Amino acid sequence: MKKSLLALFVLLGLTALCAATPLVSGRKLLQDDEDEEDGDSDNSAPAPSVSGNSILDAARQLSDLSVFYRAAANAGLNDTLTSSTVQATVFAPTDDALDDFLENFDLTRTQFINTPAFSRLVLQYHIVPSSALRASQLSDNQRLTTALNNYRITINTDRDNEDDDDSDIEVQAAHSDAEIERADIVAGQAIVHTIGSVLIPRRGFWLSIVQGQIGAPASG
Repeated sequence: MKKSLLALFVLLGLTALCAATPLVSGRKLLQDDEDEEDGDSDNSAPAPSVSGNSILDAARQLSDLSVFYRAAANAGLNDTLTSSTVQATVFAPTDDALDDFLENFDLTRTQFINTPAFSRLVLQYHIVPSSALRASQLSDNQRLTTALNNYRITINTDRDNEDDDDSDIEVQAAHSDAEIERADIVAGQAIVHTIGSVLIPRRGFWLSIVQGQIGAPASG
């Protein structure tokens, strides 16, 4: 009788142990799934907006501004481009935009970067000093004065009202125009917008500069 009771107790203990084990495993699997879901959620979260302590710092973080960054770093505009307190709006041409621009003069990226007298003038025409303007502050027919000889550029937008900030915004120069591709990059107290074309003040302007700095180009 005692042996039967002992066997019964052992059997009941084993049954309880077997019943408990899947529950523990189930909790572990559930926890693993939750951890994986948390991980997936983190991986799918949007990347934080690019920002920097200065115009150069912000440009350095964008792969499509590598030529702009290297040229700017060598252009002798450190007071503007490396300061965290300068208020300015910069329309920064992307690498593709600068490639198209330089092809007109049969120039390479290296020549552009290593000719600061030329690159400095190009960059100055893309800098609006004294005002850090976000996309929402750019309005149709707005005239902005650049750092290049006070030459002006004009904003063109199809925005229907002041609250519609999703419309395409175009920057118009005397001999070219460019659409903003990425807006509102914070750069210290300045704002950077990337653009898809290089701004040209007037026909032949850069041609005369290139001829004086590098030599006669292949085409104008």
